[in-house]
Amino acid sequence: MTTPEQMAAVLLEHDSVLQAFTASVVHDGTALLIAVVSLSDYCDEIALRNHVMDRLGPSCPPVGIWVIEGQLTALPDEADLLEAVSNGFCAVYRPPENPLEERLAVLWGDVLGVSRIGTDDDFLDAGGDSVGVMRILSVLEEEFGVTVEMRRFMDALTVRQLAELIRPSLTDAVGQSLGGAASLV
Repeated sequence: MTTPEQMAAVLLEHDSVLQAFTASVVHDGTALLIAVVSLSDYCDEIALRNHVMDRLGPSCPPVGIWVIEGQLTALPDEADLLEAVSNGFCAVYRPPENPLEERLAVLWGDVLGVSRIGTDDDFLDAGGDSVGVMRILSVLEEEFGVTVEMRRFMDALTVRQLAELIRPSLTDAVGQSLGGAASLV
């Protein structure tokens, strides 16, 4: 099992990380490794989280990254860490829970150029732009036979939200799967 100290060491290997304070916490019954970091250059939380998870491998528990501006003097207390996770200030990796979420996460990762996207990661926060949205909408239509308007996509900016949005379109009124999307529903 990965320790907070191992996570801190891996983060400090990253060129953009100046400081890293880490802790293990339990949020909603799940053990998480949380890092609070300050940066020398811009780097988004998802890229840092993937840096940690790629280097620590399969023994790594879910990881969350909270970027703080300025100099860190100490790790925030556990209540502040849990509040950051609950309020979305800390980018915690949540894995796909079904084949549809898995496929959408891979698609988003390809579009965003990152190795791993969690189901609660915001597309725009992860570096997505209008060109990326158009690529995703095109694949949804080609691969799943589902047309999603851009404004509807902008209301479903996480993998989980998009899966919930398109799932009803993947089945007909009697619940039979349509087309090649049968295994995803």
